[in-house]
Amino acid sequence: MLDPAAQRPRWRRGGAASRVAVGAAGTVAAVTGSTVTVYDLTGATLARIRPAGRTVSDVAVDDRSGLVFVSGFRQTGGGRCSPVQIAYVHAYDRRGELRWRAYDQPADRLGDLCADSRADRVALGRDGRLYLAGETAGGNSIFARSAADPTRPAPNEATDEFTRASNTGSAHSTYLARFDPASGRQLAGQVVISRIDSKGDRGNTIKPLAVTADEAGRIYAGGVSAYQIAGRSQVTLGGRRLAPYAGGDAWVLVLSPDLRRRLSWVVFTDGGAGTVRGVAAAGGIAAVAAQVDKVGFWDGPGPSFGTGGGYLAAWRGLR
Repeated sequence: MLDPAAQRPRWRRGGAASRVAVGAAGTVAAVTGSTVTVYDLTGATLARIRPAGRTVSDVAVDDRSGLVFVSGFRQTGGGRCSPVQIAYVHAYDRRGELRWRAYDQPADRLGDLCADSRADRVALGRDGRLYLAGETAGGNSIFARSAADPTRPAPNEATDEFTRASNTGSAHSTYLARFDPASGRQLAGQVVISRIDSKGDRGNTIKPLAVTADEAGRIYAGGVSAYQIAGRSQVTLGGRRLAPYAGGDAWVLVLSPDLRRRLSWVVFTDGGAGTVRGVAAAGGIAAVAAQVDKVGFWDGPGPSFGTGGGYLAAWRGLR
């Protein structure tokens, strides 16, 4: 933890962390391997959380409910699905006691929902809700069912072929969901998939690596997509049309709070390739951080930007 000027450390704890989250009151949670360590504002250790037999992908903190959220997947077998990866979201109190869980069902309760699933990212939105960005290898996954009960359908919104898990094969699609953080009740969800128009609109891979929501509950998500998102050939930034897909689009999607409208779906790759690693939105401003994998990122009028490394863009969001 640094001081407000980012000049001096207030405290240092732990080893190399892959993910870090901070609550509004200063509770800190850090992922190191398969362990989540929770600290208070002074750096004192509150809990160490080790979800047994599970890979940890991300962590989020809600100081209002006093909960820490851990997401990832476990590799298991049983029933009709063997082996299979099953996504999970766990909520723990600041003593490390489990309070609720989502998905994470025994394999023999999945029926024929045998597509691998992972909960890649969790985040507390500015609206106070918990958000999940997951992925599944094929459409027949647990994300089609309620996070609490695999015998009931999920409250998913489907508006067109880019939000339906059909004609997917084993392509990896994205899944976005909203939860009540205190109870774990799933409030909404939506599949996000890219399509190959030259192959009968066959589903293609799109993976998430970032999710958040603004004060109004609009969902912002990002990651990397294969050819192509909806309307890819018509995408413009700053009034200029981007170069065609060149192998790995860094995408950002903005959904209305009811998940029934795409307010924006763009890519920042302009003849290059990359991956969105973070999104943020607050007070009418949105921002994205991306990893540049191949030269060709949008930089406004003039030539494309990118020599490898990082990329940051900010723009006026939605009010």
